[in-house]
Amino acid sequence: MYTHLGTGMHKARKKHSCMWCGEIIEVGTLYVRSRSIYDGDFQELKLHTECDCALDESVKDEPDGEFETYCNERQITALVRA
Repeated sequence: MYTHLGTGMHKARKKHSCMWCGEIIEVGTLYVRSRSIYDGDFQELKLHTECDCALDESVKDEPDGEFETYCNERQITALVRA
């Protein structure tokens, strides 16, 4: 059984590892934190914002929403300057 507890944007006060790509989420950057309970176990995902989008896209057709942690490619979006 899966219970979603909440998802939100946070500013990193310390370094974290992104659960999608395994790269470091640097201090001061925004990241997505999602909390849930799955089969009685508490889970917390911390993801780069772009990795959260990639995760959403990859599991939208998967009924169980599972993915392999730390082994997916980070989709870095380029900043466009005028």
